Amino acid sequence: MIPEIGHYALILALCVAVTLGRKAASVVCTCATTGSDQEIIDFLVPRYGDFVWYRPPLKSTTAFLWLGPFFLLVIGGTTLAVALRRRAKKLTDQVLSDEDHRIVTQLLSEGTKRS
Repeated sequence: MIPEIGHYALILALCVAVTLGRKAASVVCTCATTGSDQEIIDFLVPRYGDFVWYRPPLKSTTAFLWLGPFFLLVIGGTTLAVALRRRAKKLTDQVLSDEDHRIVTQLLSEGTKRS
């Protein structure tokens, strides 16, 4: 069970667990409980970049974090609109010739006679 620690200490422990393993994470976790949030941030940001922040600053390196979801939404919406337009073009009503109309009428009238 994880002791009550700050969010940054938990992030630090998880980052270390991914890179070094579980045993190192428990050591860092116990060390992180004694450090302040600012000390942990000062340790994490140079090593892992601004990606460790819950709300990273808008920089050229983190622009994708902020703008990526909007680009994906626009791409998805455009793809959906194009697919629906193509589908609508395929589903247009076909105009029946007089001969086709006569055959359909004959088949429908035969169906009502059987009932």
